[in-house]
Amino acid sequence: MLLQLENLPAQGSEFDVVVIGAGGAGLAAALFAGLAGQKVLLVEHSEYVGGTTALSGGTTWIPSTLHSARVNPQDTLAEAARYLDNAIGERADPALRQAFLQAGPAAVAALEAATEVKFRPYPKHPDYISDLPGSTLNGRALEPLPFDGRLLGELFAVLRPPIPEFTVLGGMMVDRTDINHLLKLKSSLPSFRHSLKLLLRHASDRLSYPRAPGW
Repeated sequence: MLLQLENLPAQGSEFDVVVIGAGGAGLAAALFAGLAGQKVLLVEHSEYVGGTTALSGGTTWIPSTLHSARVNPQDTLAEAARYLDNAIGERADPALRQAFLQAGPAAVAALEAATEVKFRPYPKHPDYISDLPGSTLNGRALEPLPFDGRLLGELFAVLRPPIPEFTVLGGMMVDRTDINHLLKLKSSLPSFRHSLKLLLRHASDRLSYPRAPGW
């Protein structure tokens, strides 16, 4: 599916699906509609795509995926539902929460099968309100695997820049794995090699790009 950057569509244009907001949820909705053969209009008021997802490290909270089972095989949708009930209460329709829980694992599997987006669980990543009944210490929050931004071509320019907390050395993007290696680069040979690879890649990218595209 080709993403085209345009101004407002011509008067009289018709679309099967209109998505407001190009954050993680909006982009996913537009993507799934496009994969289903729908003509999609994606509307974003800012100059960048990514929304708040780009500001949060891209973490996606979806229980009971195949990734979740790798680090927390005891977790169940019933426990996740209990957690959401305690976290949200009556502020949202319980049927919507149930639909989210039921469809979430299949959505992750479909996203990974059809696109370059891949996820991984972390052994320790507690739920956001970890003292509520039904919460877990791991398995529900999925982090996207590093992606080579150069593959986006000209579309890289519209990707929201990373927040300073996820960069070092004036723009080098890092994730939690990279941070652990950088902290141990003087005491661990594998960490030194990992860190050196990051630094060389960053130096090379800055020669060709106004900001490092990262992985």
